[in-house]
Amino acid sequence: MKNKRILKIFLFSILIVASLVTYLSYGVKEKTTTSSLNLENNKSDFTNILMEKSIMLDVKIQRRKGDYDLFNHYVSGDIDGEINDGYSLKSAFKDFIMYLEDNNSRESRGIQYYVYDKSDEKICFTNSKKNLRKAFESNDKNILKNYQWYTTIDFDENGNVSLQGSKSNDWEGSFYNTSFDQLFKNDYLDEEENDIINNITVKNPTNIKVLIAVPKKLPTNSYLEQNYTNQVSISDTLMTYVFVCIAVLVVCMLLIPVRKVIDIEPFKTVVNIKLFFMFIIYFIATALWLTVMTEVLRESWSGTFAWMIREKGMAGAGVALEPLVNIFGWFVFYALIMYFIFYIKSILVFGKDFLKKHTLICSIYRSFKEEIKSLVQFDLKNQSGNIVLKIGIMSGIFIEGILLFISFFMSVTGMGVYYYSIRVYVVLTCLVSFVAVIIIMLISKKMLTQVTNDYQILLQSAHHLSQGEFNDKINQDLGLFNSLKDELNCINDGFKDAVSKEVASQKMKTELISNVSHDLKTPLTSIISYIDLLKNEDLSKEQQDEYIDILDRNTKRLKTLIEDLFEVSKVNSGNIQLNPIDLDIHALLQQVLFEYQEQFEHHHLNLKNDYENKKIICHLDSEKTYRVLENLCQNICKYALEYTRVYLQIVETNQQVIVVFKNISAHEISNSDDLTERFVQGDTSRKSEGSGLGLAICKSFVEVQGGTFEVNVDGDLFKTTIIFPKKIEND
Repeated sequence: MKNKRILKIFLFSILIVASLVTYLSYGVKEKTTTSSLNLENNKSDFTNILMEKSIMLDVKIQRRKGDYDLFNHYVSGDIDGEINDGYSLKSAFKDFIMYLEDNNSRESRGIQYYVYDKSDEKICFTNSKKNLRKAFESNDKNILKNYQWYTTIDFDENGNVSLQGSKSNDWEGSFYNTSFDQLFKNDYLDEEENDIINNITVKNPTNIKVLIAVPKKLPTNSYLEQNYTNQVSISDTLMTYVFVCIAVLVVCMLLIPVRKVIDIEPFKTVVNIKLFFMFIIYFIATALWLTVMTEVLRESWSGTFAWMIREKGMAGAGVALEPLVNIFGWFVFYALIMYFIFYIKSILVFGKDFLKKHTLICSIYRSFKEEIKSLVQFDLKNQSGNIVLKIGIMSGIFIEGILLFISFFMSVTGMGVYYYSIRVYVVLTCLVSFVAVIIIMLISKKMLTQVTNDYQILLQSAHHLSQGEFNDKINQDLGLFNSLKDELNCINDGFKDAVSKEVASQKMKTELISNVSHDLKTPLTSIISYIDLLKNEDLSKEQQDEYIDILDRNTKRLKTLIEDLFEVSKVNSGNIQLNPIDLDIHALLQQVLFEYQEQFEHHHLNLKNDYENKKIICHLDSEKTYRVLENLCQNICKYALEYTRVYLQIVETNQQVIVVFKNISAHEISNSDDLTERFVQGDTSRKSEGSGLGLAICKSFVEVQGGTFEVNVDGDLFKTTIIFPKKIEND
C-alpha cells in the first residue's frame, strides 16, 4: 500500500513539474534583437505605454501610502455623473484602472523601471536587478550599455511631465501631448458624453520620478519584441521544453512496470473503460484541449490573456488566472501523453489478453456467447418442454433473420421481393417462420423423447455401476449414445476385473499375514521351549547337546526366513542395489551344481544336463543370479521325488539366454497358479520346512535384472524357466 502511494505521488509530481516548467518557459529565453526597436516611428504608441506604466506605478505608490480611493484622488469636478442608466462615472473609472492593469502588464513586459516618491524617497519600486537610479544619476556606462533606450519621466506636484536622460530632447514633446485625462476620456468615454467630459478632470501622477529602460535583450514573447521588430512567432524554446518534458515522461513510464501502474488510481479505474469508449473520450479530450489551449497559449504568449478574461466579464482576474489556466492545460496535455504511453505499454506487455478483456467487440462477443450458451444448455434429465421451446425460439429467429436478409439483399440489387409494402412482407415472413417453428418443435419433441429415453437407460446403468453392480451391461441400441454405451460397458468390465484383483490381493495379504505369523512362530516357539528345557540343571550332557543342536537349526531357519523376507521386500520397494558385470551363465550354473552335488546324491536325484560346454555372457549381478540358481537347486532337493531325474537345459538365441529346470514333485501341487507369490507352497498342508519365499525371491531377482521368470506345472512335472537378456558383443 505504501509503495502504491509513493508511486502515485511520484507520477503526479512529474505532471505538476512538467506543467510548471512548460509555463515558465514562455519567456525564459531572451535574445538580442536583430536591430534596435523601431521606437522613433512609434512615438505615440510607445508614449502611451510609458504613460500607462507611470500611472500604474503611481497607483501602486498611492496604495502603499494607504490611499485606496483612487477615484477621488485622480478625478475632480462633477464626479457624481452617470455615463448611462445605472453605470456611474466612478464605476467607469474603476473599470478603466482594471483595463490599464491588464493591458499595460502585457505591453510593458520586458521594460525595466525604477519609481520613487519625491516627497518620501523610501517609497519606491523596481523590477530590475541592477540599480537603475544609481546608474542614471552617475551615468554608469557599464550598466547603461545594456540598454538601447532609457529616460527619466518626472512628474511635479501639479502633474506636469518633464524628461531627463538620453531621450529627453526627442521625446519630451510626445509626453506633453499625453495625459491621464486624455487616456481616460479618449479610450473610455464617447463623444455623446460631452457634458461629462467637460465637467471632469483626471490629473496625472504627481511628485514622482519614473526611470524607464528598454534592454537590448528582450523576452521572445514580449509585446515590444513582437510588435516593434516584426517577431510574432511563438518561441522555439517552448517547443524544446515540451519535447524534453515528453521525453522525461516517456522514460519514466517505460521504466515503471505496467503491472504496478495498473493497480493505482486513476489508472485502475480508467483501464476498466473499454478501449472503444476510451478512444472516444481521448479524442474528445484532445479536441477540447487543442481548441481551448491553442487560444489560451496564443493569448498568454502575446500577453493579452488578462484582456481576454476582462472581455468575458471577469475584470481583474486575468493576472491570477493566466498561470493557473496554463499550468492546468499543460497538466492535462501531459496526462493524456501518460495515458497514451500506459495503454501502448499495456497492449505490448499483456498482448491478446489485454485486448480481449478491454476491447468492446470482444466484450460483446463474450456476452453473446454466454447468452447463446445459456440458451442451448439443457438437462436431458428434466425440463424437456423447455428444451423444445428453446429450439423453437432459436429456429424462428434464425429463419426470420434469413428471410429479412434475403429481402434486404434483393432490394439492394434491384430484385425486390415485395411489390406493395414492407409491412406485408414482414407479416408473411413471420407467418412462414411461425409455421416452420411449429413443425420443428413437433419433430424436436419426437426426437427428444427418444434421446431422453436412451439417456435414462444410460443414466440408470451408470447408477448401477456406482453401486457396485457390474453385471448390468447395456445391450440395446442407444442411437446417439452408442459410443458412450460402449465406453460404459468397458468401464463396467474394467471395474469388475479390478474388483476381482483387489479381492484376490486382499485375500493374499490376509494369507501372507497368517503365513508370516505361522512361519515365524514355529521356530520361535521351538527356540523358547528348548531354552526353558536347558534351564533344567538335571539334564545330561547328551540331552544338552541335543537341545543345542535343535536350537541351532531353528535359529538358522528363523534367520533364513527373515533374510528372505527382507530380500523380497527390498526388491518390491525398489531399494535393492545391483552391481552388474559380464557374467558367464554356464560357469555360474556349473558352480552351483557342484556345491549341491552331494544333496542331489543324498536325495537319489539323477541330474541330466542338456547344454554345450561354452561361455554364455550376460550382463548381470553375480550375487543375485547365484541366489536364483541356488534357490532353484535347493527347491528341487526339498520337493523333488526321490529316485527321479532332474533336467537342466540352456538355450541360447541371438538376444536371450533361456535356463530351464524340470523335476517330478514328491507331493501333489494344489495351488500351482500362485507359486511365485510370497509364503506360497505347493502343498497346502505346509508339512515341509520351506518358507514359501524361494520362488518369490527368484522371480524378484530375475525381473529386477530385466529378465523373465515362469513356473509351469503339468501334473507332477514342475518346470521353471529363466530368461535373461544376452550381452551383445558389439555393445
